[in-house]
Amino acid sequence: MVFAPPFNLRPQDIGKLTVSAVAGGILLPLLVWAYRTGSSSFRKAAEDLLLLVLAFVFFGVFVDLAHQAVKLNWAVDFAVGLLEDGGEMVVMSVIVWYVFLLSLHRGDVRSQLRDLYV
Repeated sequence: MVFAPPFNLRPQDIGKLTVSAVAGGILLPLLVWAYRTGSSSFRKAAEDLLLLVLAFVFFGVFVDLAHQAVKLNWAVDFAVGLLEDGGEMVVMSVIVWYVFLLSLHRGDVRSQLRDLYV
């Protein structure tokens, strides 16, 4: 019996999704423990980094799966591929910038990213 993934996905796409879910399931309890036992400044930085990692997961997992599932024509394929790769690059650049600023301020979080939209 052959496994046929839904939505025009390849078996390796399902594999990537499974590996991501297992890795997240292993790391999540450790991250929750670190968050609960960390200082106030650490928790603020962790909240900001969580938002950025969720944005990265959105582009790296969900847009990637949509890119594989939606094959209309070359223009749509190019646009979704550009959104996927460009989104990952921009989010990773922001993460690097944020960590660099944290190192400059010695871990003191003066304002949070959530302050930009709340």
